[in-house]
Amino acid sequence: MHKPIQTNFDARGRMWVASSLVYPQIHPGQRGEDVIVVLEDRGQNGLAETSTVLWEGLLIPTGVELGDGGAYVGQSTELLHFKDTDGDGKADQRKVILSGFGIEDTHHMLHTLRWGHDRRLYMNQSIYIHSHVKTPYGVKWINSGGVWHLRPKILASGRFSERLLQFLGTSF
Repeated sequence: MHKPIQTNFDARGRMWVASSLVYPQIHPGQRGEDVIVVLEDRGQNGLAETSTVLWEGLLIPTGVELGDGGAYVGQSTELLHFKDTDGDGKADQRKVILSGFGIEDTHHMLHTLRWGHDRRLYMNQSIYIHSHVKTPYGVKWINSGGVWHLRPKILASGRFSERLLQFLGTSF
């Protein structure tokens, strides 16, 4: 595993890791070699005895969150969903949920995926990123740091917040 960017745990105590070999930037001619890996401590001794690669060939995965029978992954310009349908621990299905997230700075791309109490998936993007995401309800945008929300069942997405200081009318 290389350069873990985000981790999350499932109900079985397994740790899901967005891991990147190419972070913070891909070099000319280099291919996406990044992975989502699942680590399991079967011996309950604090050490992972097994690791399974859920999906490989990603390009700088910056977030992973479990849900809807699989894992949501923020990667480059996309929010993806991976699902293991045969129970071998490796994803058989890959689906692009949303695309159009900005990639101007890999340190600030779509990250920190988590579920809210309202059953929406929340995702951050940091400053210096300009996203124009195509949804079934039109193009949604954030032109700086902000928080996205998604209702996965109907693909309703949009801005939860953007640049709080701008909203308050304060500038530095």
